[in-house]
Amino acid sequence: MGTVYEAEDLKLYRRVALKVMKKARARKITNREQFLHEARATAKIEHDHIVTIYQVDEDAGVPFLAMKLLVGESLEDRLSREAPLHPAEVIRIGREVAEGLEAAHERGLIHRDIKPANIWLEEGRDRVKIVDFGLARSAVDSEADEAEKNYLIGTPLYMSPEQARGSELDTRTDLFSLGAVLYRASTGRLPFQGRTARSVIEAVKRETPPPPRQVNPSVPPYLSRLIMDLLEKSPDNRPYSARSLITALDEALDRVDEKPPENEQPVEPEVEEVQDKPRKVRRPKPSRPKRKGPTEYTLEGKVIWWSIFVCIFVAIVIAIVHAVRLYLAKRDEPAAMHIRPEPWIDLSPSTTARG
Repeated sequence: MGTVYEAEDLKLYRRVALKVMKKARARKITNREQFLHEARATAKIEHDHIVTIYQVDEDAGVPFLAMKLLVGESLEDRLSREAPLHPAEVIRIGREVAEGLEAAHERGLIHRDIKPANIWLEEGRDRVKIVDFGLARSAVDSEADEAEKNYLIGTPLYMSPEQARGSELDTRTDLFSLGAVLYRASTGRLPFQGRTARSVIEAVKRETPPPPRQVNPSVPPYLSRLIMDLLEKSPDNRPYSARSLITALDEALDRVDEKPPENEQPVEPEVEEVQDKPRKVRRPKPSRPKRKGPTEYTLEGKVIWWSIFVCIFVAIVIAIVHAVRLYLAKRDEPAAMHIRPEPWIDLSPSTTARG
């Protein structure tokens, strides 16, 4: 939607983050109106876990908003460096995000792009700030539903199945995205993966990831079940609101030291390196299958096939050269000379020449 700059408010003498809508998008009046409408709606939310918006305006036909300049790092940067996090830290971050979402949902706003890059950890005590409401929209907006029905809005790695299908959304889509964030924070890997955006979207719609405890046995049982509830395909099977999720996370914190059942057998996870953006993944090197004999895909097979090909080629060339030589020899052979004696010449042996 826009580009963010570090700027200075010359009237209040403070540094701010200035988000300016991209000019290419600002040319369309409906885009400008949507940007300003959602920015003003977000600015009305005053909450400790949502970035503060100071001003929303338009200059020369280009909308902009001025926000509090945050110091710290994104959760994406933290996870790229330290994942998985301690269960208590996962629960704390999840709870603070849920508190911010509750405030937005009460105002009728759906964020639609909850992901580690949009969760800021302030320098000092790592207090959470939800940022980038650029894709936020009203939970009851039939016009937006109609305008966006042919578009995929959000980040595939963290979007909900209904978001991936382009279906009607409610606030529970943000809870699914938060579940995907908590899955990665507690395991160090993404719940849904793929080589392309399309394959990721298909995984989101159809696949069920292994429980976090199966990937990381140090995840408490209750937290593991809660994360899987957030990742339910049907919104009806997830926590019904951000408030109910906050209550569940409080219980998860109380049970963070809970021991697993005695009959539970932890499963060794597949070792791989997961990043928010597509990068190389380290996987166990597969064992090379035994070969029963040379085939056309082995070095021996290639040598055999090439030898046969060369022999056939040489035989054809020799045959062509021989045929050409016979043809040329026949064409250049002089016509046979048939001598017919004249009647006045005597060629018998008894005839002698006389002077």
